[in-house]
Amino acid sequence: MSLLDDCKRKLDILSADSSTDEKLQLCIASGKRHLRKFNPKLTENDFEDNDSLARFLLLNFVLYDYNNVTEAFDDNYRREIIDLRKEYEVSQYEYSEE
Repeated sequence: MSLLDDCKRKLDILSADSSTDEKLQLCIASGKRHLRKFNPKLTENDFEDNDSLARFLLLNFVLYDYNNVTEAFDDNYRREIIDLRKEYEVSQYEYSEE
């Protein structure tokens, strides 16, 4: 399944027109930018992997953004965002040790 389709399912959007798809694509892009603030090494594959923390957070960010409540996202997902940040910090530490 595509990221866009998963976002539609998460939002219970059964049928979407092009303007809905465009809004969701903007929400997805905004979510990727937001999450990369916490882990700059996130790749497109991280967001496509169904089992990744990055995808989980992105889908939830889109839910918040679509409903215009992004200000609550960081507070409600603080623990997961910290875990995402830790992934980056550990990778940076391992890189510097080599």
